[in-house]
Amino acid sequence: MGGVAPRHLWRRSEAVVTTSAIALWGVAFSAVLAGVARDLQDRIIPNALVLIVCAAGVAMQCVGEGWNVWHSLSVTTAVYLCAAALAYWGFMGGGDAKLIVASTLLVPPGQVVALLLSIALAGGLLSCFYLAAQLVLKRRRLATPVKDAGVRRGGRISNLIRTEAERILAGEPMPYAIAILGGLAFHFFVEVI
Repeated sequence: MGGVAPRHLWRRSEAVVTTSAIALWGVAFSAVLAGVARDLQDRIIPNALVLIVCAAGVAMQCVGEGWNVWHSLSVTTAVYLCAAALAYWGFMGGGDAKLIVASTLLVPPGQVVALLLSIALAGGLLSCFYLAAQLVLKRRRLATPVKDAGVRRGGRISNLIRTEAERILAGEPMPYAIAILGGLAFHFFVEVI
């Protein structure tokens, strides 16, 4: 028969690959979700969370066929160069750019464009929501007299909503990690499930 084993012997068990991939997706989603929470609170996406997403992505490529790692890294490098330029010119935040680049490692190289489109569409929806919220909040502010700010009461969620409303009214940047999570979730359910 010769020196090379048949291709089907190189592959790992489908069940192991699937279970590992789902577990790694869970780790990545958890890290992105934590990034969303931090982005909402402080408009920062911690590098540690980005590294977790990167590690999960590289591990997912290794669980599959090993050649995908190098192909994925080359595609991710191209995405990085574009995202870094956009962040440098101020079109997106640095943390958002890093998280998008890390997210491209979670999908096979042939699905990166579809993932980026999913993230962009989720970002468009998020932008529409923020623009509508800004209009509603401005109208409400004009219709109601300003109350004494005083001591803020309420739970964590109500304080977060109040702070976000103030940021929307001030025209501050939106937390794009929400769009990244939305794009990843959409892509996962369309492509994987």
